[in-house]
Amino acid sequence: MLGERIPMSLIETARKTLTELPISDVLRERLSLVLDETASLERKVDDVKTELAESRAELKIAKAEEEKARKAVEALKKEHEEEILISHCVEFRRGKRTGGKWLAFCPKCGLPVVPCQNREYPPYCTDTANCNWSAHEPSHEQGKFMKLV
Repeated sequence: MLGERIPMSLIETARKTLTELPISDVLRERLSLVLDETASLERKVDDVKTELAESRAELKIAKAEEEKARKAVEALKKEHEEEILISHCVEFRRGKRTGGKWLAFCPKCGLPVVPCQNREYPPYCTDTANCNWSAHEPSHEQGKFMKLV
């Protein structure tokens, strides 16, 4: 029975009985105060129960939205999946953003790589201001790179 709500009619009945009982005024006043506190606490319990129900509803909505967002992210990941191959210090990718073709990307920052124009210069990152990556390979290896691109 602990934690059950006392009906207001029961508290009002107790108040009415207090006025009719032959007890001292001090005791009557103390009992009245206890009844007032009980009624106040019951109102607080009702408020907390309401807040709890609202919080549970908000949590349920948030979980549903999180699940929806997770599914959307998974769908986007799947849609933009790429195959990645690292060869001769260069990262090659093939996927939707490369049009299904193998293209060279910087293994350091992920930006596109400028392929070597001749055997003297290795491929390098297009972000020369920040990344400044380049593939330093012997010239016979660069010939293999040229065949892959």
